[in-house]
Amino acid sequence: MLQFLWPSLRQFLTKHQQLIRKSIGYGTVLLALGFYAWQIYSQGFEFDWNAYRLNWYFLVGVLILHAVGLVYGSLGWALIMEGVAQRSDLFKSAKIYFLTVITRNLPILALSIISRVALHEEAGRGKTITFVAVLVERLIITIASALAYLIVSYLFGIEAIVPAYYVIAVLVVGLVIISPPIFKRLIAKVPGYDDYQPSTQDFSIQRIFFLVSMYLLAMVLGSL
Repeated sequence: MLQFLWPSLRQFLTKHQQLIRKSIGYGTVLLALGFYAWQIYSQGFEFDWNAYRLNWYFLVGVLILHAVGLVYGSLGWALIMEGVAQRSDLFKSAKIYFLTVITRNLPILALSIISRVALHEEAGRGKTITFVAVLVERLIITIASALAYLIVSYLFGIEAIVPAYYVIAVLVVGLVIISPPIFKRLIAKVPGYDDYQPSTQDFSIQRIFFLVSMYLLAMVLGSL
């Protein structure tokens, strides 16, 4: 039966690729919204609302800081896409970041990556370009997280949970992996690399640290 259905299914998928990509991208965003709504609904009954007095000034301040953090994060992602693709619409990349940022805390991390890849592909970017950009972002976030941990734990005198040498090792490994000569060898193994030729030549050590600082600010402001 499948051998008779497959040609029709393949024809449908080919004909409606753009619609399918949009459905995957926006569908994952809606799934994330539903997941958060369910969490709020299920945990709201267990929370003692009368025990706390809501400080509206504090709430507005937190929301403003969070919004600024999102701006830093979205600009960082747009710059990563620009560096990997060699040409990119910064506004579109930032918009896709805003749309998909809520999917990052879903139980299945792959859904967040799939939604971002689908929406960028719908905007004209190949899967390989976006996937490589995601790898760059994950390395940048790892480096920024290690720096944030060291700053918070030792600069402010907070007791460290993980020994410093472990965190420093992660920091060094992250910087080594993301260095252009090594990272280029790694992404050459990504399926589709020969077709899309994602670039890392714009990721100098100065640009990497600039991106790390942007994501570090986003973390401090609470959006990562």
